[in-house]
Amino acid sequence: MKSFLLILLCLCLLTFSAFCPARVPRGTTLTVYRSALLKLMMKELEPPRVRATYRSAFKVQQVSKNRYEPAIKDTLLAVSTAADQVLLFANKYNTFLIKAALMSNKVTFGRNIRVAARKEAFCRAYQLSAAYDQYRVTDDENTGTYLEFSFSGGTLRKVCYQIGYME
Repeated sequence: MKSFLLILLCLCLLTFSAFCPARVPRGTTLTVYRSALLKLMMKELEPPRVRATYRSAFKVQQVSKNRYEPAIKDTLLAVSTAADQVLLFANKYNTFLIKAALMSNKVTFGRNIRVAARKEAFCRAYQLSAAYDQYRVTDDENTGTYLEFSFSGGTLRKVCYQIGYME
């Protein structure tokens, strides 16, 4: 009789645990694969807006000949402030962001989310679980391009951008 009750108790506990949501350990990263969301968040990180935001803070970091068209100059433009670091690539045909680490609230990441935003507002705006401290938004698994949002104490502290494939 005791073994029967013990088995019944174990089955009840197993059944109950199946209905409980799994706890996500703090400090883990949620990776979200949504191209449309990444585009929305990246609007203010488009090169003309980045240049307007940081104006004269850009410094030429490196100039080199384009390997396919030697007459064309490829230029790396960098901004390094106390809170932000930004690196742009520019030539006659194209300008794009290579990487950024942002800790100031100069840039909005769609839906009025800036550094110092509350995690609850961020999660509500993008319909994400609040169980994580880092959120990585990317367009797909193959490109490697991402925006990463880091929270501490329930507040957005840092946003990092990294371009994926670049020839």
